[in-house]
Amino acid sequence: VKVEVKSWLEDEIAVEEMFGRVLDGRLAAQFVLLNEGDEPVRVLLTWEWRDGDGIALREAASEKKTKYLVLRAGESQRQTFTAPSDLALQFYAAIEPTHKEN
Repeated sequence: VKVEVKSWLEDEIAVEEMFGRVLDGRLAAQFVLLNEGDEPVRVLLTWEWRDGDGIALREAASEKKTKYLVLRAGESQRQTFTAPSDLALQFYAAIEPTHKEN
């Protein structure tokens, strides 16, 4: 079981309390995002499920794997995910900046 979260905003968004465990035959992944800055931050969270060999799961290919989040200054948000298949043993996520809409 592997849970990995990469933040491309390391100076602003911290990733804390990463956990992964198998519940009822499926991997559950959980982590906390913390805005360490003085301003609200809008981010794009993307994720992918992989099997034990690191191959992306076909069952997850059609699933929407993006989420936009807004974190106020000092705010933390817990994110929880459950694998789409019992084949998923790895969870990879990325936190990226997004631009404000005009």
